[in-house]
Amino acid sequence: MSSFKPLKILFIGVFEKYFRSTNTSQLLSFKKLGHRVVGYNYRGKAAKIGSSERDTHLIQTVRDHKFDLVVYSKCNQVDFKVFEEINKSTTTCLWFMDPLGTYNEEMRTKTQLVDYICCDKKNVLKEAQKFNSNAFYVCEGFDARNDRPHDVEKEDDITFIGNIYGDRLKKLKALNRPVNVISAAY
Repeated sequence: MSSFKPLKILFIGVFEKYFRSTNTSQLLSFKKLGHRVVGYNYRGKAAKIGSSERDTHLIQTVRDHKFDLVVYSKCNQVDFKVFEEINKSTTTCLWFMDPLGTYNEEMRTKTQLVDYICCDKKNVLKEAQKFNSNAFYVCEGFDARNDRPHDVEKEDDITFIGNIYGDRLKKLKALNRPVNVISAAY
């Protein structure tokens, strides 16, 4: 007899185009595992009704639907009060997939406000562990529906900022592409 109990999950992320965001693959993976998942496009909702109204709507959505788990996919520019309020109602997890350079003060604070944080970069995990003992390394998975070659026209837009001296001109010419040069801009 299986003890698996599907969770009711609110996944707050970016779901603008089918498979454009890795959040779509993650949502479908939760569903494939048997969970009931609702995707909430936090950027799209803010574009329609404004960030403040979106934040209020998010809090009310969690209160109304009694989710077992809320997963925040980074959710930059979602107010801290949303994290504080939702954490009163259910278990929360922050999914942070970006490099350490973008793990800023906003993300550090949000790391402290959630029950769990999952990071895709080991150096981010090390930093997150300073703020939340429930920090885990989760490598973002491969999805053959999205992670494949796409037929797109290749364009180069190259700009060199600095002064051309030494072997720099030789290196720029070796590119065999048009290069915009911005010199003496300081």
